[in-house]
Amino acid sequence: MLHKSTNAQLRVKAFLANIAAHVELYDDGVIFHKSSMQSIVNVWSLGLRGALSKVKFQFLKRRIKKDQLSKSIGYHGFNLHALAILKRNLPHENIWNSDLVAKLMKACETESFIRQLNSSVYGYYYNVSGFEIALAYEVFLADKSKAQAWVERQVFHTLDSGSNTLTSNVKDVNTALARIYIAACFEDNYRVEI
Repeated sequence: MLHKSTNAQLRVKAFLANIAAHVELYDDGVIFHKSSMQSIVNVWSLGLRGALSKVKFQFLKRRIKKDQLSKSIGYHGFNLHALAILKRNLPHENIWNSDLVAKLMKACETESFIRQLNSSVYGYYYNVSGFEIALAYEVFLADKSKAQAWVERQVFHTLDSGSNTLTSNVKDVNTALARIYIAACFEDNYRVEI
């Protein structure tokens, strides 16, 4: 399998060794979900025009970060899910005991994060944040009670009692149905009273 190849493992280890220096966080520990505009700015970074674009971007960055907050909150669990899968496969990497991972997990515990996630269209209704964050609690903190609480939040927000699917209030039913695969990643079974 490719993921078991030496080359693939070396690449993932290099990624994990360098990720902390390249992840930008909000003050509360949520990962800043960068917009595509930043990629364009990086492409333009050659010559005077590129330099002027970067200066302009730095002035706009504060507004962009504010505008991207809801999306960043909705994608925070998505990022944690990916990191949790990596930890399961490479459990001895230094990043797992870093301040970065501690900050990422602590962000999920604030009332502000929970409140904003409730209204983010990128959260429960698109990225199944409840399941993603539950998996992170299992893998990073071995905290099954917090994982249970996040599973319950996901079900509470998206259960369609008529079809018994997690499609209530979602914009894309097919994507919501497909995202159930994340529940198969759980180490434990969770019971939710409906």
